Amino acid sequence: MRLGENYCRDWSEKGMKFEISETSHDEIPIWMNACDLFVLPSLNEGNPTVMFECLGCGTPFVGTKVGGIPEIITSDAYGLLCEPANPDELAEKILIALDKEWGCDKIREYAEQFTWENLVEGIMDVYKKVSRDQRNHLISHAGRSFNVHEAV
Repeated sequence: MRLGENYCRDWSEKGMKFEISETSHDEIPIWMNACDLFVLPSLNEGNPTVMFECLGCGTPFVGTKVGGIPEIITSDAYGLLCEPANPDELAEKILIALDKEWGCDKIREYAEQFTWENLVEGIMDVYKKVSRDQRNHLISHAGRSFNVHEAV
């Protein structure tokens, strides 16, 4: 018997229910808000949207150290990470997460910086700064002649 199977049996004896099924897109927020934690044991990811969605619901995240995930889950106040393709470590992190008292409001507050509105605002701030810096650079050089080698 594999270690992961033992954990599943132990969880079911504690009255925990596991269900894998298809659900409609409209029901996802209901399930996301109802779960105690969200587990994403990926071998390869970018920045998974579902991670941001679970954090936005105040749901702690358990996942693997792949792609951009470690750049977002920077504290064990928001979630726990393990090495990819390591089911024993993943099972351990899940058990730790199930026993931990999470600050769901703190997780939701942390996730605010990743809303589409805030991300767009941050990108626009970068564009404005670059544009302002470029304009200031052009103004400072407007009255002065310079050769191509100085401009590079």
